[in-house]
Amino acid sequence: MEVSVYERERQERIQRNREWIAKLGVNELATGLRPEAVAGKARAAPAGLRKRKTISEANGVDEEVVRARRMSLRVRGRRPEGDVDEASASGEGKRGTTVVAEPDRGPVLGDQHWEQIALRDYGVWNEDEEGREEDDPERQRRRLVERFATCLSAPTTPSYTNAADADVAQRLPSWSLHEERGFAKLVPDRVYSAVMLPRNDQWVVAVGDKWGRVGLLASSATAGAAMGILSLTVHRRAVSGLAVLGGDGGGRRLLTTSYDGSARVLDLEKQMASTVFVDQEERLLKSVAVAAAPTAATAARNSNSAEVNAEPNVWWSTLIDRSRGGCLVRHDLRTPMHTADEFFVSDYKLYSVDACCLHTAQAHSSAERLAVATARDGVLVYDTRRLSTSARRRNAPQQPLCALPHERAVTAARWSPSGTRLLTTCYDDRLRIWHGDWEAASKARTEHTFVHNNNTGRWVTAFDARWNPASADDTLFACGSMHNSPYHGVDVFHTRHAPHAVWHRLGGDAMTAIAAVLAWHPGGQALAGATASGRLYLWCPWDDQTA
Repeated sequence: MEVSVYERERQERIQRNREWIAKLGVNELATGLRPEAVAGKARAAPAGLRKRKTISEANGVDEEVVRARRMSLRVRGRRPEGDVDEASASGEGKRGTTVVAEPDRGPVLGDQHWEQIALRDYGVWNEDEEGREEDDPERQRRRLVERFATCLSAPTTPSYTNAADADVAQRLPSWSLHEERGFAKLVPDRVYSAVMLPRNDQWVVAVGDKWGRVGLLASSATAGAAMGILSLTVHRRAVSGLAVLGGDGGGRRLLTTSYDGSARVLDLEKQMASTVFVDQEERLLKSVAVAAAPTAATAARNSNSAEVNAEPNVWWSTLIDRSRGGCLVRHDLRTPMHTADEFFVSDYKLYSVDACCLHTAQAHSSAERLAVATARDGVLVYDTRRLSTSARRRNAPQQPLCALPHERAVTAARWSPSGTRLLTTCYDDRLRIWHGDWEAASKARTEHTFVHNNNTGRWVTAFDARWNPASADDTLFACGSMHNSPYHGVDVFHTRHAPHAVWHRLGGDAMTAIAAVLAWHPGGQALAGATASGRLYLWCPWDDQTA
């Protein structure tokens, strides 16, 4: 093909320009002026997760060959409703494909040992075990459970001592995030709930994720102490609530609630998971509340008051039904799993419930005040002594002591350590502290209001602002933060030092995501935050990082 005159002239100009650039040495000059690449600081990897080799890496096969293809219900031999037809009853679907068994969706009814439900890829391994594949999965799970139990029972130096609220506020700015002992991946998916156990020898944290796994972390503030990590498949759907059951003196039992309509108890001594409640209609259990005993500071301040009683075997939860609105559920662990008291509350969605003990004159009476966060009715406050089991229908809802109006949905409502104030988290980008006479709605008022971005969106768990349990004067609380400039962190508020803004911000170099789910240590000396990727961050006064 003959080249045109214009194209020939263009090629000649390009060649002349290249010769001039080479003669002037522009390329060498530009290379000398280019700044050298500076290697950035490598981010710390979380402890707990061991990545396994994929099938393609283990067998040397191209990943595209072994990657499973998505198959429709028709190809798998199933009807549109999801039922297996006669053609697939023998295990073969259409076109000769094997029918994939659907996972169970109902609640787990029987008791299970931890060795049966432990995840093999989550734990703490020795250096010689990092790259080794275990042939026997049961033996590997047994080793992980035994290693965590050994770490949990190992005697260590106390991580904290009881201190007043003023000491906590003074020391909190010095808390830090330890990249080796305070940063771990506990569960595979998004965290929905978290709790810290009341132990003073080491930090023990439990988190629940979107698909029923519960991750446990045991870490000590003392340098050189062993760290334990264990992940268990406890439920078949999201673990919506975690609470420490009292009455055993050391927080050895954990209560879990799930979207599969069941509640289970994890015994840290017996290493067992037992089912204690199952909803017959398998409705969603949204949260859990167990009235805790008063803290030392609160008990000292109320020494002249009547006795405060907490029932360790009774727990509360919010139950969601798409067609019948939201209900409150009360269950006693000493009764059968299918028995519970149900109280209809609202036609709309319920988010959370929190309980606090009341001062009663009777020595053996159990009285609690409940705060229920709803989607459209604001916050409803109830007295458990006035709840009637006969009002279980939509046309006969429970009458609250008072209702606290909010402009948008309230994702959480938490009682203060003294039980006199209520902290609410709302989608109108406000954190409110309510105070007053809870017997009359007209006397309950907003004491403090903080502007805070609470619109987490679809992929981040809704914020739940939490009081510091050691805050005897109800001044210190924390909430997750959507701000990432200059870094991700957790917002800490103090009503006395900063009554209208963020008082302090906890963060760290290892923090790369939003810690939406928070849990304080019952002594107020540590704060744990979990993210949508199953990672956990722990802020506390570490021994090797304090001055």
